Amino acid sequence: MEARITEQLTAEANHIYSHGHAEAIRLHHREIHIEHLVLGMLYADSETTARILHTAGVEYETMRQVAVKRQDAQKPWDNQATLAKDSLRLLQRAVKVAHRDGQEQAQPEHLLLALAQSDDAHIVRVLQVDGVDMDLIAHLARRSLNERDDYDVKPPLVEKMSVRDKLKRLIGR
Repeated sequence: MEARITEQLTAEANHIYSHGHAEAIRLHHREIHIEHLVLGMLYADSETTARILHTAGVEYETMRQVAVKRQDAQKPWDNQATLAKDSLRLLQRAVKVAHRDGQEQAQPEHLLLALAQSDDAHIVRVLQVDGVDMDLIAHLARRSLNERDDYDVKPPLVEKMSVRDKLKRLIGR
C-alpha cells in the first residue's frame, strides 16, 4: 500500500514523505502520522511548503512536540515505521486533488491542499488551537501551483471530450 501511494507523488512530494518517515524513526514511532508529514513539509528542501506553513502559523517546534506526544511511542519499537491510516488518507486525498487538476502525480502543494481539507480531528484540533489558518494554507498552496511554470491544470472532462464535442460546447450547441 505504501509503495503504491508514493509512486503517485512527485520526487519533491516523496522527499517530504521521506523526511516525515525519518522524523517518525527518530522519535521511535511505529507509525508515520500526519504530524510527521507536516514536519517533513517544514523540514524538507521544498521551501514552498515550509514558507506556506510558516505564513499560516505552523511552527516546527510546536509540530515536533505534538509528534513527541504520540501514544505509539510507548509501544515496543522495531526500528521501522509504517504509514498510519490518517497519513494514508491525507496522501490519497492529495493524489485525488492532483488528478482533479489533470496531473498524474501529487506535488507538495497538493499535500498542503489535502492538509487544509483534513478531517483528522487530532491534527485539525492541534492546528486550530495554535491559530493556524487552514484557509490561508489552501489559498497559498493553490496560488503556488498556479505560478509553477510546468503546471497546467487540465479539467478532466475537457480532456476526454472529442474535438467535435469541444467545438459544439464552444459555439453553444
